Amino acid sequence: MLKFTLTKKATKAISQIVGNIFARAKKRFLGKELGSKDIRFTPITKPVEHRLDLSLRGIFESAAKAEGMAPNPKLYEVIEKGVEDYFDAHEKLATARVVNAVQSHLHDLEMGKEVKDPKKELRNVLDTVLEKVTSDVKTVVDTEGNRAKNYSTLDAITKITAGLGVNDPTVFFSGPNDKHTCNECLRLFFLKDGITPRVWKMSELKNGYFKRGDPAPSVAGCHCNCRHALGSVLPGYGFVGGRLTFISPGYDVWEDQNKT
Repeated sequence: MLKFTLTKKATKAISQIVGNIFARAKKRFLGKELGSKDIRFTPITKPVEHRLDLSLRGIFESAAKAEGMAPNPKLYEVIEKGVEDYFDAHEKLATARVVNAVQSHLHDLEMGKEVKDPKKELRNVLDTVLEKVTSDVKTVVDTEGNRAKNYSTLDAITKITAGLGVNDPTVFFSGPNDKHTCNECLRLFFLKDGITPRVWKMSELKNGYFKRGDPAPSVAGCHCNCRHALGSVLPGYGFVGGRLTFISPGYDVWEDQNKT
C-alpha cells in the first residue's frame, strides 16, 4: 500500500477548492448565486463582485445596442446555457488535473524523491496547478465574452440589413494591425496591404470555435483576448485608407475584393 496517497477527504477538499474557483467565476460572469461554494481558501481572496458591464449579459446587450438594435433575449438564453455547460465541463476536467498532479507528486515521494519539506513542496504543487486552473477560467471568460459580443452583433446586423433587402450581409472584423496582431488575424482580417479590412459574407463565417488554418474566421473570433470586433458594411460602402467610407450607390466591396 502506498504510504503517500490522497485520501477521500483530501480529494473532496480539492474538488471543493476547484469548484469554488468556478462558482466565483459564474457569479462574476453570469450572476449565478454562490450558494454553499462561497469558500475562501486564502486570506487574500476578495468577495465576488458581479458587474453588469463586465458580465456576459452586459457584453451581449452592449453589442446589440451599439448597432442600434434591442438585444435578443432568446439568443442570449441559448448562449448563457452554453457558457454554463462549458464551465461545468471545464470544472470536472480541472478537478481531475489537480488530483492527478497532487497524486503524481505523492507518488514521487513514495519512490524516494528527496524533499526537504514535503508539506511545503506539496503546497507549492497545489498552488501551481490551482493558478493554472484560475488562468484557464479567465481564458474561458474572455473567449465566451467575445463570442457573445459577436453573436449579438451579428443578430443585430441581420435585422438591420434585412430591412434593406440584404439576405447575406457583408461583414468585417475591425481592429489594429500591430506587433501584437497574430498571423491568423492578419491573414483573415486584412488584405495584403495590411491596412484594408478583408470582408466576408455572413454565410462564409464559421460557427463554433476557430481552429488554426481554417479558411474563414469564426463568428466567435480567432482566439481569446482578440482585439478585433465584428462589424457590417452596408451597400455602397467600402474602405479608403482602412476607414469605412461611402464609395457610391450600388458599390459592392465584397465583389470588389473577390474579383478574379
